[in-house]
Amino acid sequence: MGQGIINYQIVISLILLFILINLLVNLRSLKKLKRGEKPYIKPPLVSVLVPARNESEDIEKCVISLLNQDYPNFEILVLDDNSKDDTIVKLQKIKEKYPHLKIYSADALPGGWTGKNFACHILSRYAKGEWLLFTDADTVHKKDSISSSIDAAIKEKAELLSIMPDLEMETISEKLYMPLVHFALLSFLPLGLMNDIRNPKAVIALGPFMFINAEFYRKIGGHKKIKNEIVDDLKLAREVKRNDGRVILMDGQDKVSLRFYKNFKDLWNGFSKNSFGAFDNSSLILLIFLSINFCLYVLPYFLFISGILKLELSFFPTLQVLLITLHRFFLSIRFKTNPWLILLHPVSVLLGSLIAFNSMLITLFNKPILWKERVYRP
Repeated sequence: MGQGIINYQIVISLILLFILINLLVNLRSLKKLKRGEKPYIKPPLVSVLVPARNESEDIEKCVISLLNQDYPNFEILVLDDNSKDDTIVKLQKIKEKYPHLKIYSADALPGGWTGKNFACHILSRYAKGEWLLFTDADTVHKKDSISSSIDAAIKEKAELLSIMPDLEMETISEKLYMPLVHFALLSFLPLGLMNDIRNPKAVIALGPFMFINAEFYRKIGGHKKIKNEIVDDLKLAREVKRNDGRVILMDGQDKVSLRFYKNFKDLWNGFSKNSFGAFDNSSLILLIFLSINFCLYVLPYFLFISGILKLELSFFPTLQVLLITLHRFFLSIRFKTNPWLILLHPVSVLLGSLIAFNSMLITLFNKPILWKERVYRP
């Protein structure tokens, strides 16, 4: 083995060790969302805003879980965004039992808007709360998700609180891809420093749960400011930070659960729609990121397996696979994912890379993508 190859292997091993240490620090910094012990003296009104388009399969579980919250002062507003299924029928049936549920219907989507951003914008105009919770129609909430959020936001002096929910996974494609959400968000950024870094790009937020101060939201222009953005959660969080607001991410897996996509086609299209936007639509940044990921998380497995087949274990590939395994093991323990999925990590990375690359091609060549029976050109 030449000295150049040895130096390369040393660098890769050191990078993996550094990333593992950063992950452990991040896992410790990621606070769990939990309800405070002090009783509410004057609980602020919270408006829960649920945009819903073609959500017949999930809307009942979501809305009923929200209606049964233990927080003493909240309203729930649901917008049927021109659904083609029986979403509105199911909402009306829920309203018969819960008359205080507020249901609205959206106008036709105007030009220059994405569907979700327009739906959130309309809901915010009807909302009366001091705090707004934008949450997706496929989420299911424990009874204290609102009370825990208001406590945390006030305690942390945050204008925007987002959480990492419990991710439900059933199909093999979900089990391969979805753990990468935790992996990507907690591996490469210094979570503990994110709140103190003034750069608006140093921020993490997840769209299924965005808890934001209503006055601040309106001051910065709300969803109207990001009306044509595909990656709405990240862009809204950046606007908050750009205007000197505090953004925090917390572990909310004990409070909210959801299943992002239920089959490979929806997973492929859903993440192809927005993955490139997470890299600021920069081909250079994405390609560098994918190349580094291949060297860090795929190539070591090829070298390791090659060594086994030759009946000779090389030190550095073995060390690198061990570091990656530890990395995924700690994530598996924290987020309760199947530890056997760790063995398929290089396959997960390759799948994630293909989706990100496809997302880049869709954007660069202005290809249409069908989502929720609407055509988008990211």
